[in-house]
Amino acid sequence: MSSVIVAVMGAVVLVVLLALVVITRYKVAGPNEAFIITGRCGQKSTDPETGRVSVDNSGQKVVVGGGVFVVPFVQQRFSLDLSSRHLPMAVRGAVTLRGVKANLDGVAIVKVGGSEDAIRAAAQRFLQQQDGIVGFTQEVLSGALRAIVGRMSVEDIIRDRAAFAGQVAEEAEASLSGQGLILDAFQIQDITTESSYLEDLGRPEAARARQEADIAEANAQRVSEQARPKAAEEIAVAERTLYLRQAEIRVETEAAAASKGTAEADAMHKKADAFARYGDAAVLQMLVEVLPQVVAKAPEPLGAVDKLTVISTDGAGRLPRTVANNVAQGVELLDSVAGVDLASMLKRVTGGRDGSTAPGTTAGATAAAAAASPNGRIEVTEQR
Repeated sequence: MSSVIVAVMGAVVLVVLLALVVITRYKVAGPNEAFIITGRCGQKSTDPETGRVSVDNSGQKVVVGGGVFVVPFVQQRFSLDLSSRHLPMAVRGAVTLRGVKANLDGVAIVKVGGSEDAIRAAAQRFLQQQDGIVGFTQEVLSGALRAIVGRMSVEDIIRDRAAFAGQVAEEAEASLSGQGLILDAFQIQDITTESSYLEDLGRPEAARARQEADIAEANAQRVSEQARPKAAEEIAVAERTLYLRQAEIRVETEAAAASKGTAEADAMHKKADAFARYGDAAVLQMLVEVLPQVVAKAPEPLGAVDKLTVISTDGAGRLPRTVANNVAQGVELLDSVAGVDLASMLKRVTGGRDGSTAPGTTAGATAAAAAASPNGRIEVTEQR
């Protein structure tokens, strides 16, 4: 193998090794972490707010959300968690302004500051023990809570919890910022006292509220009692009005039934007077005009018969007598209903003579029966 080939292969291997070194030593920080690179020389930096130029002799480089190449054997990389930390708070027996011992429960959210100075400060104190951030913050907030509670009364704390929490955060800010920490949020969830102070504090308000409720209930009951007679009176008036109206309607109905009875009686009297004035001849004239209709109605029962065969011992005399009897019954009905005695009237008009001539003769009755039959077919058979 020639020296050229060996040289080329060595160069390729060297390039590959260098690429592997670069790949393995280039690190990218996540969105919730910061890299602290140590081992480099100090460099100049300019404060963007004051414009002052300073030289960083600590040899630390802070990388947030970016990438950095860590020189092998020269530099080291450390990671600091920037995530928020949730801290439960519980303070027992904190003495208030009036000497009442209070118990407070709350919650706090703390995190490492995002500036390079805050990250360096937090890294110097908590890099190897980052779980200690929670304990340190709880101690700081507990002391701030007791200090603020000692300057306030229980009533003031309860009345404005937001203002109380703001004062606690302001009290703890100096201590936390010196450690590179930021208090994102702090809230008081519950306040109790070791004695019955809070219960006693609420008794006057409860008594006043109970008294106001009793007064309101009494007023409502009084108004209801006052309104009850009026409502009963209105109901009674409505019932009386209804009763009177019903009585009026009943009287009007009875009176109407009585215009009607009187009118019918007057009509009957007028008819009677008219008959009396007309005399027998006039009445007879009217009855004569009506009799043809009576005679025409007499054979109607036979009208539905297609063929009638009469078998009788007296032959053809049976059928006319039947029709004549129907006419006679009609005359009797006229006498019973209208009070008109047609036979007596005929005697008076004819001067007492017996009027044997009537529409009920045999020939007339037979003709009437034949007229009532649809085809006029009547057979009379005499049986001897």
